[in-house]
Amino acid sequence: MNNRIRATLLMTAITLVLPISINAQSTPAGTVRAFYKWYVHSLNRNVPEPLRSDKVTSRKYVTGSLLRRIEKAMKAEGGIGADYFLSAQDFDKSWENNIVIRKVSTTASTSTINVVLPSKQMGDQKLKIALKKEGGVWKIDKVNDLNL
Repeated sequence: MNNRIRATLLMTAITLVLPISINAQSTPAGTVRAFYKWYVHSLNRNVPEPLRSDKVTSRKYVTGSLLRRIEKAMKAEGGIGADYFLSAQDFDKSWENNIVIRKVSTTASTSTINVVLPSKQMGDQKLKIALKKEGGVWKIDKVNDLNL
């Protein structure tokens, strides 16, 4: 294949994929949905600590300050007693594809979203997620008003 055809194919692929990745964080709900899909997918693949295992993706969806607070809390005596993002000690594998966005309240730089992760086995997990813009991108900054 000559270079011109390769370049055209590459540009076409980028044009098709780029809007999907940009769109995921263009709204607070898009960020939450994309994050939880990635996060639960990682847990389903038995990745023990998705935030540490994939720091690039973690930084894409979570504020730097929250990542630092989680890291600090994990190192402290007693650590964190439950999964911070799920507010639970266990998870339902179906959550990867079953994220229900309820109430969304957004200002210019902050947003609060009520989310339900439905589960017939465990009961519905309700989350209140606070986001803020960091570098012009919506990122998760707090879950269920848990202070770290």
